[in-house]
Amino acid sequence: AREAAERIETTLERLGLPVRLPPGSDQMLPWKIVEAARHDKKGRAGRIVYVLPSSVGEMARGPDGYGIPLEDVLAAEVLKEMA
Repeated sequence: AREAAERIETTLERLGLPVRLPPGSDQMLPWKIVEAARHDKKGRAGRIVYVLPSSVGEMARGPDGYGIPLEDVLAAEVLKEMA
């Protein structure tokens, strides 16, 4: 899994896409990002659903298709790791 993550990160960097939160993102707290996502198209009945990969080229499926509800605490933790 780590090898696949590194491969994906390298590919995204080569394409000029971000792989980390931008500098100064300490002011953009993970909880602010989670709250903003709640008002985005990802919000469903006050909960955020995510489309997540299960492996390279495959998406995980939830009970209602590809959208998987994820607890806000877990989403914020992942965002902290990206900083």
